[in-house]
Amino acid sequence: MQKTFSAAFLLLLMNGINAATREREEGEITPVSVEHSATFKDDEEKYKVEHAIDLNWETGSGTKGNTDDENFLKINLGEVKCVKQGKYMDKDGTSLTTWACTESGCECEESIYMGCSESTFTMTVSTEGGPNDKSPVSDCKHGDTVKIERSTDEAWVVPEFVIIGRQDADDDGDDGDDGDDGDGGDHADDSEDCEKTRTCLSNAVSMVVAAFLVPATLFVQLI
Repeated sequence: MQKTFSAAFLLLLMNGINAATREREEGEITPVSVEHSATFKDDEEKYKVEHAIDLNWETGSGTKGNTDDENFLKINLGEVKCVKQGKYMDKDGTSLTTWACTESGCECEESIYMGCSESTFTMTVSTEGGPNDKSPVSDCKHGDTVKIERSTDEAWVVPEFVIIGRQDADDDGDDGDDGDDGDGGDHADDSEDCEKTRTCLSNAVSMVVAAFLVPATLFVQLI
């Protein structure tokens, strides 16, 4: 009985951790940093802006308007990327609002609650960190910054914001496999996958669980 209870409890613990972890989508761009106009309720612990890109369904950034009448979430991509799509995600994995981007800009594609025509949110892609020497592409928008703005001063919570990019021929983007990386390539791939999907945390928990479960099982058998 003790053995069965211990194993079941630990499996439930592991499943709970995995359920809260979001895996990156195919072609998703990994952000470098994020900022917003102001923090909802001034609660930097519960609503800190990093929660919008932390790969955790259980957290969310809380944004509100500031004294300059700005209400925005701004995501830094680190370098110029070609953005195809942006998705404002709910914690259940549903996209609340989806934008599709072309060389002329980003337009609302779907907004499940109010519809695109009534949505108070807009998304733009721009270049703030340096020159943009990329040639225009019809099905995406080049830039290093994604900005989501709300036209009202109402607060809003973002469990996750997903940015999908297009892989350019001259771009070392996040998606795709570039083949053999030479010495240390396998370790480099493991490190990248670990960062993107948070398998580091899950693997660490699994190791701790295994280290605890095996001795506990042996102990119960001896009893």
